[in-house]
Amino acid sequence: MTDLEQRLVALDLLIARTKPLRERQEKDLKKVTSYKGDTQAAKDLLAKTKKALKSAKTERKGIIAKLLKAQDAAAKK
Repeated sequence: MTDLEQRLVALDLLIARTKPLRERQEKDLKKVTSYKGDTQAAKDLLAKTKKALKSAKTERKGIIAKLLKAQDAAAKK
């Protein structure tokens, strides 16, 4: 397994773990808002989670593109 493939697997695991976390944080934010609590900390945490998830997805797409290009180049030889 190449470095890119290993990184792809790591990103897949990160995305799989982060999605449920983001959903749970969104529910928690709704609860905090309904209790009229301090929502800023909850909003900041949710924003960080969304940013990390978006970054991982973007990097994953780039790695997949590189792997597909390498596969096409190998098939042409």
